Amino acid sequence: MNQDPEPSVFKAGFTNASNYNVVAVNSESGKKKVEHMLNSGEELRLYAVHVKYSNANVADISLELWIGSNKVPSEAIDCDFINGRDDKTYYFACPILVMSSQILQINVINDNATYDGSLVVSLTGEKRKILPKSQGH
Repeated sequence: MNQDPEPSVFKAGFTNASNYNVVAVNSESGKKKVEHMLNSGEELRLYAVHVKYSNANVADISLELWIGSNKVPSEAIDCDFINGRDDKTYYFACPILVMSSQILQINVINDNATYDGSLVVSLTGEKRKILPKSQGH
């Protein structure tokens, strides 16, 4: 049985999440680059995001996924909604595609200045080889 592609989990940890607020596209404040380690000719398909708080008293925290210079999905994802789910996981309606040349970043937005804990964001996806286009078809 072929196990290629294999599921992967990519994590980014944010300490003292109260320091993170809405930032501009080119700002690094609050953004963490996720090392996807894709080789040329590979792509990453993201299926879900999982959040874990260190402090139970959490409100008004959301996150954004940046693929290159694009925010995907176009609206921020509500971490409070995810945290309220039994499995603490939000499943995307369709996979989010990341190509090997694109940078994957997570941006945490905190509208609650009183939260002083840490947050771990995990992305579940799979790496795939891009199949070459057929010649002459």
